[in-house]
Amino acid sequence: MPTDERSNLSASPAPPAGRRGVVQLLGFVLGLCILGWVIWSVTRDQNRLQEIKRLADAPLWQYALALGLSGLTVALSGLVFSAMSLGIDAKHRPGALRCVGVNSVCSLLSYLPMKISLIFRLFFHRRMDGMDWLTIAAWMASVAAIILISLTPPFLATWLVKELDVRWWSIALGGILFAGLAVPIVASFFSGTPGLNRIESLLRTLIIGRVGFIARTLRAAWFGKLHAGLIPLSSKRAVWLGLTLRCTDVAAQAARFYLVSRMVGAPLSAEQCVLAGAVYFFIQAASPAGVAGPREGGLIAILGQDAAAVVLAVSAAEAVANLLMGALSAALLRVDRLLAGERKADDDSAANETNQERA
Repeated sequence: MPTDERSNLSASPAPPAGRRGVVQLLGFVLGLCILGWVIWSVTRDQNRLQEIKRLADAPLWQYALALGLSGLTVALSGLVFSAMSLGIDAKHRPGALRCVGVNSVCSLLSYLPMKISLIFRLFFHRRMDGMDWLTIAAWMASVAAIILISLTPPFLATWLVKELDVRWWSIALGGILFAGLAVPIVASFFSGTPGLNRIESLLRTLIIGRVGFIARTLRAAWFGKLHAGLIPLSSKRAVWLGLTLRCTDVAAQAARFYLVSRMVGAPLSAEQCVLAGAVYFFIQAASPAGVAGPREGGLIAILGQDAAAVVLAVSAAEAVANLLMGALSAALLRVDRLLAGERKADDDSAANETNQERA
């Protein structure tokens, strides 16, 4: 086997285990069954069916606004990746529009099982932007941290209060405010060379023995790439920008449910819309077997059968927006070059220089 083929294979993640792949395919089929059940339950209920028919009477501007809000959520999620890219070397760091484009393609691929959308994101940034796997992993971890701290307070507020009143806003906004202040302080404490020294000191205290192993690990080049994930989290500007984008995303999701529920004549309350927006995004991000079905079934389980037509209409609007934005972004990003196996020139030259140094 030629050397370049061996290096390409070693740089690629291992395919999922057969059993895991079968489970995810079964989950995908189950999700489609759930979606089919949602559609069937709407069509067999005359009230729900009448709500769907009311969409034909909605003014054109409401259709445009529903599609616009769906596209806005895709763009905002992509901008979160851009906001948290401070730890990436400048020559490999993707711009804001590039992050939005990649996220648009990922949103379109999210309907497929086995996390095809995540695999595409990893391979695109690896091959087309020249990032190494550990840098991408650290980047994804910082984005996941922003998502977690932006969604946890609203979920906690909903669980404790159940109503969108002063108490709900106090818990939700207070929790996000606290996280926005605390995360940069904690991340700054452990970032950079001083942070590495603090981590080493802490591990030496907690772990008795194997001191040499700890020191070698913390000073290793691979750990430094993972440690760079703390750089954006230690930046107040990056954290607050990421949180603002995520909160705006949830607001856009909630506004979409509010609008569509009135288009079908089954208005949801403000509390239901906020909860629906947060849950809709959470299921989409967490579902390993494709989003079609789990989102709809999960939301109906929370909101009740009366919201089935609303959920189905929202999913339809998002599917149209994802198709338009995903197809356009795939063309502009030249995804065909990725499928053809092309790599960024800087990445190839860097790999050759590394091989020469080792030789």
